[in-house]
Amino acid sequence: YHRAVADFDRVTELAPQDSPIAYRNRADAHFALEHYAAAVTDYSKAIELDSEFAAAYLVRAGAQANQEQFDQALSDYDKGIQLQPENVDMRFQRGGLFLFLGARYDGDGQADRAREAYCAAIADYDEVARLAPDVPLCYLNRGQARTMLGEYDQALQDYESVLLEDPENVRAYAQRGDLYTIIGDRYLGENKKDLADGIYHRAVADFDRVTELAPQD
Repeated sequence: YHRAVADFDRVTELAPQDSPIAYRNRADAHFALEHYAAAVTDYSKAIELDSEFAAAYLVRAGAQANQEQFDQALSDYDKGIQLQPENVDMRFQRGGLFLFLGARYDGDGQADRAREAYCAAIADYDEVARLAPDVPLCYLNRGQARTMLGEYDQALQDYESVLLEDPENVRAYAQRGDLYTIIGDRYLGENKKDLADGIYHRAVADFDRVTELAPQD
C-alpha cells in the first residue's frame, strides 16, 4: 500500500487536474493503511475534480465514519445515493451506520434518536433486499434492528429466511437464540412460565447449533 501511495503521488504531481481516479485510488490505499484523515483529503480532491464521482462519496463516508464524523458520513451516503439510487453498497453501508448509531444512542439513553436510527436502517435494508435479495447480511442486520425496536416476529422472519437458504449460518442461529432469550424473558416477566420455558428451549437449541458449527468461536 505504501508503494501504491508513492505511485499515485507521482500521478497527481504530473497531472493534478486530470486525476480524480488517481486521488480516489490513493485514498483507497490510505484507507487500507487506516490513515483516514489522508483518505478523506484525497476523496475530497477526487470529488472536487468530479462532483458526480459517486464511488468517492461512498468511500469518503466510510473514512469519515471511522473518524466518528457521522453527520458528514451520512451526508456523503445521501449524496452518493442521490447520484446512484439503486447502488446496493451505498444503501447497505448507510444502513450499517444507522444500525451502529442506533446502538450508540441506546447506550447513551437517547431512546427517540435510537428508534429513528433503527427505522432508517430498516428502510435501507428493505431497499437492499429489494435490489439484491440474495445478501444474507442484509437480513441479519435488519433482524437486529427489528429486534431493537421490539418487532420480534419480523426479526424472526429475517433470521429464518437466512437459515432457509443457509442452514449452517452461525450468526443467524446466534442472533435468533439471543432473540428467543429476549422473548422468553418477556414471558417470564409476565408470569407466563410455560411459554417462557418453551422459548428458552428454542434458544438452547439454537445455541447448540452455534457450538456445533463453530466450537472455537
